[in-house]
Amino acid sequence: MLYTPQQAAEYMAVSRSHVYRLLARGEIEVVRISGCLRIDETDLKRFIQACKQPQTPQVPCPEKRHF
Repeated sequence: MLYTPQQAAEYMAVSRSHVYRLLARGEIEVVRISGCLRIDETDLKRFIQACKQPQTPQVPCPEKRHF
């Protein structure tokens, strides 16, 4: 499936202008069809996957000791 920049923005919950910035920087690959910009779903999902941050494990707070 191909997305327009607007659809990609809605999918990622960001602004359309942010998607255009990502495209301009080459962070998301673009498909040009008769001058229209489209984003392949596979490329969009690959970008999202690359943005994922590993979760830091929850470390319990040390107990306070009263002396």
